[in-house]
Amino acid sequence: MKEKTPTSITRKLIELQQMSLPALQAKFEELYGFKTHAFNAAGLRKRLAFRVQELYYGGLLESEEKELDRFVENDRKANLKPEPKKKSVLLPGSRLLRTWHGKTYEVTVRKDGKFTYEGRIFRTLSGIATEITGSHWNGKVFFGVK
Repeated sequence: MKEKTPTSITRKLIELQQMSLPALQAKFEELYGFKTHAFNAAGLRKRLAFRVQELYYGGLLESEEKELDRFVENDRKANLKPEPKKKSVLLPGSRLLRTWHGKTYEVTVRKDGKFTYEGRIFRTLSGIATEITGSHWNGKVFFGVK
């Protein structure tokens, strides 16, 4: 049989719904022992509702806390590893076409990794995009290269 929530806890949870943001921030400091920098009333209400129930019913067992700490540590370690950069591969001889203001422009990828546009050699697609538009562009964005 499911245990019924005591009236005093229900009342406290209802009070949270009626509190202003400054009142919620003060309640947070009272229940957690430190100030919050949160400015989202809905989020604070959820955290405070959890804390009210945690204080009444009891928190996690020590073994559960250690398990959660282990998960957090594993997440931290996973997030410290930089994601490998995905390098786009433009094969030599590939042609990139872009229509800009009604005119179609063609760029050819060279064997040395540079680009040919209108008979001239460019180191980057950005240089070509700037040449075409008259303003700085990310070349990969301009030509739709991922």
